[in-house]
Amino acid sequence: MPSLIRFGRSSVVVEEPPKSLLEGLRRFDGNKGEYENLYSLSFNGQTLVTMPGFVQRVRSLCPGVRARNERHPMPVPNKEAAMAGLDKFWEGVVVKAVESDGGIVCIPDALGELDMMAAILRAFPHEALLYAGLPMSVVAVPDDEMAKAVVAKLQAVFPDRDIGRVSARRYSDADDILVATYGGLKNISCQPVGVFIACDLSGTDVKPYVESISMLRDAARWGICSTPLGDMPEDDMTLEGLFGHVVARATYSEAAEAGAVVPITVCWLPAPKPTEFGRGPFELLEAKAMQDNPRFCDLVADIVQAVPSDIGVVVTTARRAFANKLAKRVSAQVKLVKYEGKVPLAQRRAIRNDLMDGVIRRAVVTYDVPLASSLGVMILASCQGRSIAAKRIPWRKKTSERDRAFIIDFDHSWDMHNGRPGHLARNDNARATRYQELGFRQMSLDSVNQLPFIGG
Repeated sequence: MPSLIRFGRSSVVVEEPPKSLLEGLRRFDGNKGEYENLYSLSFNGQTLVTMPGFVQRVRSLCPGVRARNERHPMPVPNKEAAMAGLDKFWEGVVVKAVESDGGIVCIPDALGELDMMAAILRAFPHEALLYAGLPMSVVAVPDDEMAKAVVAKLQAVFPDRDIGRVSARRYSDADDILVATYGGLKNISCQPVGVFIACDLSGTDVKPYVESISMLRDAARWGICSTPLGDMPEDDMTLEGLFGHVVARATYSEAAEAGAVVPITVCWLPAPKPTEFGRGPFELLEAKAMQDNPRFCDLVADIVQAVPSDIGVVVTTARRAFANKLAKRVSAQVKLVKYEGKVPLAQRRAIRNDLMDGVIRRAVVTYDVPLASSLGVMILASCQGRSIAAKRIPWRKKTSERDRAFIIDFDHSWDMHNGRPGHLARNDNARATRYQELGFRQMSLDSVNQLPFIGG
């Protein structure tokens, strides 16, 4: 039986660790095909050291054992300041986050990483951290382009605070807030950091930066996972080890129910049957139903042209061939922007920023849908199953009682074989089930003119 658990901000130390703890701190590495120990043992095996985020796991595996909190004390969070400018609904997730002394925070994009990080920074102002002996706050982002954008937005939110930017190649000094790329964290390891906020946990592999993050030995660490629906990250022990367990969460459905964001309605339209359609692999069946089907391409083009520009529309698809054919069918008077991986990086970033800022009102995307969008309609040009449903949603903050957002999906009820649903029809049912689980309203329509935002 272990005699003592000592947990600090840089590690958890267990004296006389039991076998159950050793097993609980192992994971299977699929790439190597072997188990990996997420701890180190002293030469005599009597002392175990592991990552600081595992404190809850360690205590659950060693019930009743005396634990000593050796964390550097944080100032009392200013909860009122944290909520400044935010809708009342977000109070639950924001207050839990700032009271938690670190951990993973899961939020929908409708709140967004910027608002969440600003709330944490407001809760722990520079003066309070300075008094605690750890005056610096560090925000980590994936790349320098995002670092530049975050600095500009934080300067607008905190005009009186000193904000610098750090990357692998540059160091812009500041005595208050540093916005760093993950690759640039190694350049600030000697700074007295009290607050560390890691962004884009849903899209960034942090494994290469474990050592750099671990060097911030006295910082309280928050990891922000922002997704369209407020999903929790997949079971990843690396994230848990670095930041701890999920301490606060809000979902899009909860926000919609509370009136903080717009409710989403799924409009099902019948997909035109292709001239030739039989059996085969899914990729072939989807190609036959979409880009090789002129009637389907025309249907999507009609919808794009019918959506009012003040609402805006994004077509999301994994097939570049379909995006190209769609672009050729849309009238020259209706500007449809293509956002895909083959577009040069600088141009893609400009398109992404224009989509996020609402400058672009019609787009077809094959590469990645930006995390922020003011577009109220999303057309799902895909025949995949539940995994694709609501992967990206047309979220919007609610501005009026009648405000709505819409997903347009397509029904392949003609995909029947010997009285049984085929692959596409089964996937339709799977997506419909997923929409129901998410609390989205669904309606079946016969034509484009019946779409509620067109007024037919």
